[in-house]
Amino acid sequence: MRHNIKNLMTRSELKIEINDLLLARNESEHRTITTRIDSIGEEMIALVNLSRSLYPTGEVTREQLLSIQRRQGAIKRKLADMKMQKAQISLELEACQQKKIELSEKQKFLVRKKDKYTHLHTTERHKKRLKDVRIEESETEERISWLR
Repeated sequence: MRHNIKNLMTRSELKIEINDLLLARNESEHRTITTRIDSIGEEMIALVNLSRSLYPTGEVTREQLLSIQRRQGAIKRKLADMKMQKAQISLELEACQQKKIELSEKQKFLVRKKDKYTHLHTTERHKKRLKDVRIEESETEERISWLR
């Protein structure tokens, strides 16, 4: 019985280690996604600033005005694409956070399970020690009775 419990404890410890690795991998992925979102945000700010700097000052010719409008149109399209990318990456981030919650719950479950096996193992060892003591006392009493 104790051997089976020991095996269950070992298996639980292995599952906890695997879950720890998955949590670490998830945390790394979370940081990567957050970095991507931050970099897209910075690029968007830079594009907005560039778009604002393109506004004409003073008199401009028709060709210059059309050129400025083309550049601003291209920047607006780029901003729209970046917003879409940011939204998709935000969905990835939400999925990553949900996975982290699931892994954390699984970790709690595995730790409770391991603690249960550890307690059971300790209880079984205690019972065996008591049994061994009783057997030894019984044998001692039997020897004493033989000697009389």
